[in-house]
Amino acid sequence: MKIVSLLWKIYFVILTLIYIAGYVFALMAKPGLFQYIDIVPSLLGLLGLFGYAFHKAILKPMVWKVVFVLVLVWNLYYNGYLGWLDIVTINGLSITLFVLAFLILVPNFLALFLYGFKSADIWGHGAPKQVVEDL
Repeated sequence: MKIVSLLWKIYFVILTLIYIAGYVFALMAKPGLFQYIDIVPSLLGLLGLFGYAFHKAILKPMVWKVVFVLVLVWNLYYNGYLGWLDIVTINGLSITLFVLAFLILVPNFLALFLYGFKSADIWGHGAPKQVVEDL
């Protein structure tokens, strides 16, 4: 079980570095509105991944259930629909990048689902241990 926990922590670090590099390059390319909006679900997804990987109770499980759905829907829209528009206009390499980006995010979706729905060991017996105060 310790190896799985270690792998989640490694994934968190790698995904964080990917996001940092991606946003640095995006900011140099004068991003549009959707690139700025994408920062919010990306950071929420990373925060949930952090909580899951490091077994930290942040906010409440219900928050992470909602975040899971929002992040999943946003990524399907942002990387799927808007990505498809890029594929239509750019074609070729964009399909590969779209598939690769989505595959890289699948473990993050899984972590958010597990964090919100299946992590009683993190949250305790129904009463979450708060690390961050309620909003």
